[in-house]
Amino acid sequence: MKQHLFLLGLTLIACCNHPRHAVKNGDAAVKETAEFTSLIFNNDTLQSPVKKTGFGYNIFRNGKLYIHQPVIPAVGGNNGFTREAHAQKTAALVIDKIKRNIVPPSLSLEELDSIKVVGTGKQKAGGR
Repeated sequence: MKQHLFLLGLTLIACCNHPRHAVKNGDAAVKETAEFTSLIFNNDTLQSPVKKTGFGYNIFRNGKLYIHQPVIPAVGGNNGFTREAHAQKTAALVIDKIKRNIVPPSLSLEELDSIKVVGTGKQKAGGR
């Protein structure tokens, strides 16, 4: 019985001290992150009952589809991005949010405006 408890104790210590969930990055411990990639697509190539235009993006986590976004987030309607580069910038922002543990990685019009994807129509104070 003592032998079993001893082995159980060693197993618990080994599991708790195993650094598989954290890596050293300078002085700070950083969680290991999954590999994220994005793929931009033209909505004209999708088979969908609702006709969508423009570009969308897919985000893959470790090679598996994680997010399918055929339309511009935070904007009403079924329209995709007018430019492929806008879809790519937005996908990069979403991946950044996921890596910072902001889940779900919702976007606001202000965030899309900050990366020059859409305009919010708001003028800065004192600006004309």
